[in-house]
Amino acid sequence: MLDLADLTSLFFEPTDEWREPAVVAIWDLSRFEDEPLFHRLTNEGHIFQFVDGTRLRKLAWTGWEPVTEPDENGRPVIFTDRRGELVLVHRPKQH
Repeated sequence: MLDLADLTSLFFEPTDEWREPAVVAIWDLSRFEDEPLFHRLTNEGHIFQFVDGTRLRKLAWTGWEPVTEPDENGRPVIFTDRRGELVLVHRPKQH
């Protein structure tokens, strides 16, 4: 299982009102392609992949970051696979 506090500390600065991020489990990975966030990032030239949460620090050095969007309270929402083991990440395409 992912350590959400550790995961988000890689990409967000904690504040006094810090809370763990919300998680959206994607049961059918192809269904994410219907999300507006996917279309926006794709139009910006981003590529996606699911990775084991333990590899995020290493991937952050090469430009990968979790796909997130703020919820109604402003905290980040992170997308995972249905078991919560893999995190959806993205980065701009390298030309």
